[in-house]
Amino acid sequence: MAGVSGDCPTIKAITKGVIHRICSGQVILDLSAAVKELVENSLDAGATSVEISLKEYGEQYIKVTDNGCGISPKNFQVLALKHHTSKISNFPDLQSLTTFGFRGEALSSLCALGSLSLETRTKNEPVGTHLTFDQSGIIKSERKIARQVGTTVTIENLFSTLPVRRKEFSRNIRREYGKLVSLLNAYALVAKGVRFVCTNTTGKNAKSVVLKTQGSSSLKDNIINTFGLNTFTCLEPLSLSVSEAITVEGFLSKPRQGTGRNLGDRQFFYVNGRPVDMPKVGKLVNELYKSSNSKQYPIVILNIIMPTQSYDVNVTPDKRKIFFSDECFLISSLREEIEKIYSPGQCGYTISKIESIEEMDANDSDTPDSGNDLPTSARPLTIIDNEQLEAGSCQDFVSDDISSKMIEVIDRDVHGDKVTSPIRGEIPVTKKAKYSAQDEQHEILTAYQCTQSRSSHASPPGRLVKCDVVANANSSSGLKFVQSSLTKFVDVKKRKDERSVIGQFNLGFIIGKLDQDLFIVDQHAADEKYNFERLARSTILSQQPLLKPLRLELSPEEEVIAFMHTKVIRENGFSLVEDVDAPPGLHFLLTAVPFSKNMTFGVEDVKELISILSDAHGECSIISSYKMDTQDSLCPSRVRSMLASRACRSSIMIGDPLAKNEMQKIVQNLAGLKSPWNCPHGRPTMRHLVDLTSISAAP
Repeated sequence: MAGVSGDCPTIKAITKGVIHRICSGQVILDLSAAVKELVENSLDAGATSVEISLKEYGEQYIKVTDNGCGISPKNFQVLALKHHTSKISNFPDLQSLTTFGFRGEALSSLCALGSLSLETRTKNEPVGTHLTFDQSGIIKSERKIARQVGTTVTIENLFSTLPVRRKEFSRNIRREYGKLVSLLNAYALVAKGVRFVCTNTTGKNAKSVVLKTQGSSSLKDNIINTFGLNTFTCLEPLSLSVSEAITVEGFLSKPRQGTGRNLGDRQFFYVNGRPVDMPKVGKLVNELYKSSNSKQYPIVILNIIMPTQSYDVNVTPDKRKIFFSDECFLISSLREEIEKIYSPGQCGYTISKIESIEEMDANDSDTPDSGNDLPTSARPLTIIDNEQLEAGSCQDFVSDDISSKMIEVIDRDVHGDKVTSPIRGEIPVTKKAKYSAQDEQHEILTAYQCTQSRSSHASPPGRLVKCDVVANANSSSGLKFVQSSLTKFVDVKKRKDERSVIGQFNLGFIIGKLDQDLFIVDQHAADEKYNFERLARSTILSQQPLLKPLRLELSPEEEVIAFMHTKVIRENGFSLVEDVDAPPGLHFLLTAVPFSKNMTFGVEDVKELISILSDAHGECSIISSYKMDTQDSLCPSRVRSMLASRACRSSIMIGDPLAKNEMQKIVQNLAGLKSPWNCPHGRPTMRHLVDLTSISAAP
C-alpha cells in the first residue's frame, strides 16, 4: 500500500479538469442516460415535438431536435458549464420543483465525454446559432445559421475520452440501443401532447423508424400509439385517491390468462410525470397479479400525482430513485385497490382442454408405443390435461428422521364412459413446508399422488395409490444429508457395486438400497426423464417455408432483440425478414417455421423465443438450450412440452410389472442424466425413505 514506507504522501486538491472528468462519468453511464438528459431538456423547454436521430445505434452520433423555446444568446457562455442552470437558484427550490432537470450537469458532462455541438433559435431571434464546445464546456466556435425555433443537440463519439468505457460501449451497442428504446417508450407514454420520433441509420441504408407517436393528449391514446390496440385491450384502468393531495392513475393488465407478458419489460412508474424506479410497488403488483396469471408478468403504467414537497428526487445522479415522506401508506393504499382488481371473483381462468385417449394417440402417433400399455375397454377414456405440479427441490423430500409413514391403497372399479384425471378431492395433493426459527425445526408435509394425469389411463383399473409421508428434521443438516444421499444413489460410476435394487412396490415404485439408506424410485417418472433427455439429444427441428409471410407485431425493444439474434432464431427453424420501410412494430416478416413430425410451431412461439432472448441478453444458444432440463431453459415452452409428451408416451407406466434387470436399468439410466431429480412434468423421480441406522438405533 502506497505511503506505508518512507514519507507520507501530501494531500492535495484535485484539479478542476480531473474533477470534471471523474464526475461526468458518474452522471452519464450509458447511451440511454445521455439521450435521457437531452430529451428532458427538450420537455423542460416546452417542446411538442422531439426527434431522436441515431447513427449506428448511437455509436457514431446522437442528435436530439425539438421545437421548444430555444436558448437565448445571453446564456451561450454558461450553457455547458458545470452546475449552471435556470431551474433553481436556492436549495429550498427543490421543494417546488416541476422540471426534470435542476442540477446543471447534463451538457457539461456530455462535453467531457464526447464532441458536443448545438443549434438553437428563440422566437425573438431572426436566425439561429450553431455552437461547438470543448471538453470543459467552453465555446470553441459560433456561427449564424437558418433554422426554425427550437434546439438541436448533437453528440459524436460518446465516451471517446474514456477508452475502457468506449470499448465496452461499442461492444454492447445493440443492447444499449434496446435499453434506449425502452426508455423512450416511458417518456412517450406519459408526455401528453408531445410527438416522439426515433430513427436509426446503419451503413448506407435509409433511416429506420424505431418509435413514432402522434402527440396525443391522453394516456390511453399514447398507449395505443406506442404499443398498439391489442395491448390496450388487455389493460384495466386504475384510478385511486390515496388522500386529498395524492392520486394514482394508470392501467394494469386485466385479471385473466394471456393479458400479461413473458417478461416484466412493460412496467412503467411515474411521479408527477417523471419516470422513476419503484421496486416495492412493482413487486406488489407482480405478486398480486400471480393470483390470476401465474405464468406471466403484468403490464403496469402508473402515474402518482402528489405535492412536490412529499418526495425527494435528489437521491441518485439519474434521478430515478425517489424517497417518499409516507411510502408505507402509499403502498398500503395501492395494495387495497389492486387486490380488488385481482380478487378471485374478478379473475378469468382458461378451462382445461379435454381430449380423448384416441385423440392423444393420434397426436402422438409419430412416437412408437413402448408396448407397456394395458388393454383398455372399447370405449375411449377421457382425461383432463391440467397443469402439472411444479418441481420441488430435494428439500421437499423427506429427511433422515421419519416420524410417521402412511400408505393408503384405495380400491375402486371403473364404471361409466369416462374416467377423469387427476383424482377427485378425497385424494388431495398438498405440499407444505414450514420453518420455525425458535426451535430450529423443519416440518415438511408432502402428500404424493402416485398416479399422474398422463399415466393414469394405463394403470390397473382396480387400484390407485396414495402415499403420505410426514417427516421432521432436527436441523437443516438433515436436509443436506438427503440431497447428498440422493446424489450418491444415482452415481453409477462410483456406487454401482454398492447400490442394490430390492424390488418393486405396488407395481409403480422401485425400492433401492445404498449402504444403510433406503430409496424409492418412481418407475414412470424416472423412465420418462431418461426418454426426455434422449429425445432432446436426438430431435431435430426441420424448417417449413410459408406460402405467405406473416407480419409480426413486435414492440420496438423486441424488434431490436430480433435483429440482434436473427442468426440464432434462424438456426432454430424460424426465418425472419426485415422490412425497413414498414411502420414501427411491424418491421419483421415470418417466412418459415420449424416443425418436428406432426408438431408445427408458429407466431406465438417465435414471440416467446424473442422474449426469452431479451431476458437472457443473448448469452446462451437456443439450439442446445432445449436439450437441457432446467427451469430457465431458453426454448419455447411448446418445444419442451412436445418432448415431454413424447417421452411420457414411450415410458414405462405405473402398473407395469418389472423384472429385476429392468429395475436396475431404470436406476442406472438416472446416473447419466443432466438433471435426474424430476420428470419433465415436475414429479420427483426418487425420494429418500429412511436411514436404517436410525431405526436400529431407536429404543
